Amino acid sequence: MSNVPNCVSIISASNGDEFQACTVSSFISIDVEMPKTLIVLRNESRTLSTIKQSKFYSVSLLSQAQNEIANFFSAKTTQHNTHLDSLFNKDNKYASPFLKKCMQVCFCKLDSIIELENASLIIGTVLGVDSQAKEMPLIYWSRMYYSLGTPSEASS
Repeated sequence: MSNVPNCVSIISASNGDEFQACTVSSFISIDVEMPKTLIVLRNESRTLSTIKQSKFYSVSLLSQAQNEIANFFSAKTTQHNTHLDSLFNKDNKYASPFLKKCMQVCFCKLDSIIELENASLIIGTVLGVDSQAKEMPLIYWSRMYYSLGTPSEASS
């Protein structure tokens, strides 16, 4: 499925003072009436464990300038490191850390988890959205990160 282009996001959740975060390219809107979303995480993901405990998480949509952040949080061995704290804003009414300077952040409450053999589908309700920067999104396609060209006017 790596040949399907997707927008890149960082999923983060907090359980007290510490937090976990990981890169995903599987964030989608799934309901027209209610703001519901779906993400997919590996079953052994520490971020998934934290989401299960806290019941809240944030989805930070990355801009084309944030590919290094995407690479860092996509590593399976990424451990919490205090120097990374400066990248995240943890002081918000949703009690869920989010990446500073991202394009947009969605604050979500966990609704359900569907466990598959190797991954879990996380369904959540969007509690709030904060647009941060008007930049082009970071795209993952064919196992590489890309940016889009200059946007063109939509035809009428």
